[in-house]
Amino acid sequence: MDGGLQSCISNGMVMATGAGICQALVRFLRNNKRIDDMINRVFGKMMMVSAAVLLVACGGEDAGTGATLATVNGTPIKESRVGEQLAQIPAELLQGREADVRRQLLDRLIDQELVAQEAKRLKVTQDAEYKKQLEQVELQMQANAVINKKVNEAVTVEKLREAYEASKLQRAFPAVKAKHILVPTEAEARAIMQVATPQNFSDLAKTKSKGPSAQQGGDLGWFRREAMIPEFASVAFATPIGTVATTPVKTQFGWHVVLVEDRNDKYVPPFEQIEPQLRQEMTEQVLQRYLGELRKGATITYAEPAAAAAPAPAAK
Repeated sequence: MDGGLQSCISNGMVMATGAGICQALVRFLRNNKRIDDMINRVFGKMMMVSAAVLLVACGGEDAGTGATLATVNGTPIKESRVGEQLAQIPAELLQGREADVRRQLLDRLIDQELVAQEAKRLKVTQDAEYKKQLEQVELQMQANAVINKKVNEAVTVEKLREAYEASKLQRAFPAVKAKHILVPTEAEARAIMQVATPQNFSDLAKTKSKGPSAQQGGDLGWFRREAMIPEFASVAFATPIGTVATTPVKTQFGWHVVLVEDRNDKYVPPFEQIEPQLRQEMTEQVLQRYLGELRKGATITYAEPAAAAAPAPAAK
């Protein structure tokens, strides 16, 4: 259940992963994506950029280093090339699937190499449309390089911490810290309630709960009311601190026994939890300011006055 229940928690309450400086620009990586979607995104970006570079190189591409994992018509695919793509996938999403994911990545690299070899055979680099698309890819790569440099200089951990301190009071909200035990039936839940106490709750969760949080003693951490399933939130926010709820909670995932550990009307998530959101916000601000500075320092002439400021669409 916990995967589904915890997915109801807002971005402000869940530790984001894989947040990079290009995130605000291309929306490349998001939280809580399936591993297969992640692989598709990794290769979607890689095929757009590196395939064009491979084609224009006509055989001069970097073959990589390490052990040869496969050959495609005599061309080796090295361990380092798989490792580079694997590094773009957050470790927590692998969860014991590394061998399977490595094989998927290798197969994608094989496909990429096959297409690259076919492109050379067909001499697509001489095609006018190819050259046009390659020019666009090169322009995008140049823009990314410039923006990455600017953002790396401006968005530092020190600046992020300053932004956190300056805004944390505005980010406060009523929250509850709770644990739960998930079981399939109401009878099981009520049986656990007969023996559950704040002192033994974690041990009971480890042995009785069917949710992924069982090994963490059923810990759900802090959450706001509107971020949780309504039935669960209603009980959690009505239960006194340090007590087990007097009634089990039924949700689509099963039956929950709830322990409320703490409550805070002005809870502020720790910096580590908010950092990805702060990084994205600051990155967007830096980009807007930087692009504004570039425009201010440039001479821009529109061919027609109407192109400078298109009229707003008429209200319907």
